[in-house]
Amino acid sequence: MKKINYLRWFLAAATAAALVDQVEAANVNLSNINGTAGNASGTYRLGIGDIVMQNGGGTVEFLNDTIIGGLTGTSGGQISSGTSSSGVQYPTLTINVATGSSYNYSGMWRPNSWDGARVLALDIYKTGEGTQEFSGSTTGYNVSYSTRPQLTVDAGTLIISGSIFHDLTGVGGYFAVANTVMVTGGTLELRNNWDAWTTGAAFNYGSMGPESECLMVNGGTLKFSAVTQSATRGWTVGNNGATIWADTKFTKITDPNFGGKAAIAGSNGGNLTLTGSALDCSFAESVGVAGTWQNTAKLIKNGTGSWTVQGVALNGGVTVNQGTLTISGASSTSGNMTVTGGTLNLGAINSAGNGSIILSGTGIVNVSSAGFTNTATLTGGTLNLNNVAVTSTINLNGGNITNGSGFTGSLIVGNGGVYDAATNLKGTHTYNNGSRLVGNGTIGAVRLNSGAVLAPGNSIGTISMRSLAVQGGSSFNIEIQDPTRLAGVGYDTMNIGGALDLTGLSASNKATIKLISLNSAGTAGGLASPITVNRNITLMTYGSLTQPTGTNLSDLFTIDTSSLTYNGSLAANSTIYNDSANGQIMLQLSAIPEPSTYGFMIGGVSLLAGLARRRQKKAIGAVA
Repeated sequence: MKKINYLRWFLAAATAAALVDQVEAANVNLSNINGTAGNASGTYRLGIGDIVMQNGGGTVEFLNDTIIGGLTGTSGGQISSGTSSSGVQYPTLTINVATGSSYNYSGMWRPNSWDGARVLALDIYKTGEGTQEFSGSTTGYNVSYSTRPQLTVDAGTLIISGSIFHDLTGVGGYFAVANTVMVTGGTLELRNNWDAWTTGAAFNYGSMGPESECLMVNGGTLKFSAVTQSATRGWTVGNNGATIWADTKFTKITDPNFGGKAAIAGSNGGNLTLTGSALDCSFAESVGVAGTWQNTAKLIKNGTGSWTVQGVALNGGVTVNQGTLTISGASSTSGNMTVTGGTLNLGAINSAGNGSIILSGTGIVNVSSAGFTNTATLTGGTLNLNNVAVTSTINLNGGNITNGSGFTGSLIVGNGGVYDAATNLKGTHTYNNGSRLVGNGTIGAVRLNSGAVLAPGNSIGTISMRSLAVQGGSSFNIEIQDPTRLAGVGYDTMNIGGALDLTGLSASNKATIKLISLNSAGTAGGLASPITVNRNITLMTYGSLTQPTGTNLSDLFTIDTSSLTYNGSLAANSTIYNDSANGQIMLQLSAIPEPSTYGFMIGGVSLLAGLARRRQKKAIGAVA
């Protein structure tokens, strides 16, 4: 049998009670009750999904647990629990709003009431995917813990655009104990400041205490809109996680009046997601005041807005997908920091804790404090080191590193990774198969492994290194535009301040030097300046040279001239040699004949051949 729910209305002018039954009404419209004596009150039986419309004054009292499809009405009325001795003391009004529907009640929701003998509490339970709004003012009694009402949002949206107020200061209001406000699904949206003593507050201190246990967000969303929120209030993140959505500025600071209780708690809490479009949102508190967050819980940043988190210990790590998240102060995280989009700013020396940075997509990580030691792995995005002291290990498989003059750690460049020397990273560099070292700059010690490519300059340029170790199977791409000009101006070159180690090469495991000609426009093509005589160019300078015993440089390198052309003709062979007196590895480029000289050469050869035949005939004739 279908459950029948009951409500009773009392009008402000009522002096008598007349009961009227209405069974399974599609809508319950109370606008025709005019408040005159003798027609002052009534009782309805409701079917699930009925819409209650209270368009006049008076009080609608719910005697038992009741399910309705929505609540609407103008100001002047109110809803509360019933005063009938036959009613339950703590009835729950379930508002199950259908998908796509929206209702606004501008009367007063009285969370608790006094019937002359006892305090009665009316719980509100919002479900259904539609929207219910309370735009009126709400107030209630300061009562014992056992008679506090409960507000729960389980699905859809519940908007509080009015106020929930208690006129007593300090802790002790009707939402002042654990789990009196719960968001287990859907969204609780507050359109007034929730942190004030005034009657305009969404939840003032008199109605809800600042302790984190009063508000539990466990799988749902707490949304702030319409006004700036300045909060010293806490909340608890349930094990199903929580989302804080701010479309207006939100600030949360430590409040010494409550002994630091205004914190984000959750000893077994799930992920905390910060989202919304508001800029300059922040909170400065400890997370896990009742313990620490479980290791799997994360701080997640979505939405286009910006948030600053200070003094927060995040054991499960951080994920930034959109917008800007700044972690500063005493904040730390022992979990990884994953950035797929948006920006993560690490402002304090211990901001990153022991976690690793995992950077991909279009994400940006800004390191702005010296002493950063965290491992970073890039497959995309940009890691900005801001030229501060960094001793990290960075795995570069994609993306970019900028402003790295303070770097003294280890750079490992893998397949797909391209490092531009303009960042000037010192420390040690290892380039593995599929990686590239390019650009102009001064960097640390370089090891070039098999499959790696070193290409100085962006076009013609110079890379300076502390040292260079070359392994078999590696390659150098050397661009030449004008071999008559200086190294680094007319052609690519390398300066090795210390050791050049060639012991990783052999006659059977060589490195390749590929020569690429550039035209006058600086693009691939015939040389801008012809090689009419043999030219020697400086491939690299070094401080010291080590190579396998008993070998020549020509045994260790293959010179590829297939991309070195002049007027469409391939260059002649080039050779490599060591100028030990000047500490230079040199390339000799053989002269490339002018195209017009080929005809003279062929004609000369033909003439010589003709003369030889004439002499031969004369010699034969003489013998005869």
